[in-house]
Amino acid sequence: MIKMMLKQYSEDKSLFRKNMDMALILIVVGLVAIYFLNSFRVNMIASYSQQYEQSVASQAWLEEFDVSANKKLLNNMLKPAAYENVELVQQAQLDLIRKNRLTILNVNKGAAPAPGTGGKKKKIQYAETSVTLTGAWNDIVACLNEFEKNHLVVINNLHLGTNPRSGQIELQIKFRVFYI
Repeated sequence: MIKMMLKQYSEDKSLFRKNMDMALILIVVGLVAIYFLNSFRVNMIASYSQQYEQSVASQAWLEEFDVSANKKLLNNMLKPAAYENVELVQQAQLDLIRKNRLTILNVNKGAAPAPGTGGKKKKIQYAETSVTLTGAWNDIVACLNEFEKNHLVVINNLHLGTNPRSGQIELQIKFRVFYI
């Protein structure tokens, strides 16, 4: 019976059949559109929900944020030296070595190019200094503990060995003095 109905429907060339075909196509396209629009709606709801959760977490963090502790931390943070003070900071690091009863064997101070020179502009530039020194272990440790406390100075290479001439501990330090 269904076969016969489908056969008669396929043989029908009337305006009713054409209208029925258009209605079926519109219904199928409408269902597909409804499916995709619903998927889009669900994704948007999930996105808004995630943004809401993040905003609630941010609000909780902001409510617990301690401004005075942050200011204290920022005040204690080391800042880059001014370009004009790079030589003074390098000299202060050498004075720190001498203060800790260490003997300086060799110093190689790197040049500090003026900010904005040398092609590519770096945000924070540095002058690299290399120092070879000897001394007692306790004095070396004391010096290294104080080395990065007063200025924005970073030790980027450290070699520890024995001086063949004196038998003392020899230390080669390469450090960078950052400036703006």
